[in-house]
Amino acid sequence: MIIGANDQPDWIASAATYADVCKENGQTAEYHLLPDTGHGFGIQPGQTGAAATWPTLLESFLGKK
Repeated sequence: MIIGANDQPDWIASAATYADVCKENGQTAEYHLLPDTGHGFGIQPGQTGAAATWPTLLESFLGKK
């Protein structure tokens, strides 16, 4: 799960809980809370800050499979 720290608090909590439940059930899961990032950062050219790191986090996660 990747979510921005400036997103809705309930959504942040739900993403963390979902990642925990996945791990408890033996699934591969990670949780990343991106600082200074809101909702809907997506794949956009020229991303800066924490939002620019998420494609690399995803590639790393997928490489663990």
